[in-house]
Amino acid sequence: MKLPLRVVLRHMDPSPALEEEIRARVSRLDETYSLMRCSVVVESPHHHAQKGRLFSAHVSVSVPGASFVVTHEPDEDPYMAVRRSFDAARRRLAGNLARRRGKRALRRAPVHRDL
Repeated sequence: MKLPLRVVLRHMDPSPALEEEIRARVSRLDETYSLMRCSVVVESPHHHAQKGRLFSAHVSVSVPGASFVVTHEPDEDPYMAVRRSFDAARRRLAGNLARRRGKRALRRAPVHRDL
């Protein structure tokens, strides 16, 4: 990665383990897609009485020729929110790379179940 990674944890206690998890996921993306810039924001915006504390992760990624901001559904576990957001970012980057190469993005085959 050419520029440094920016990790922001909002409305939550500092967590070196969560930051390490984010850095590991960014390095895996960087190996495949050669990132130019990456910013990750993990926040706990609301305190819901019935659902408990929810965490959301926003991943902003720049590669040559494109920029993406990916946010996935909030989750009660910050690690799960980070994992889902990075999985969505990986899918967006794979689709972008396939489009740039003139190929269709690989998709999973639909599962047919007998009722």
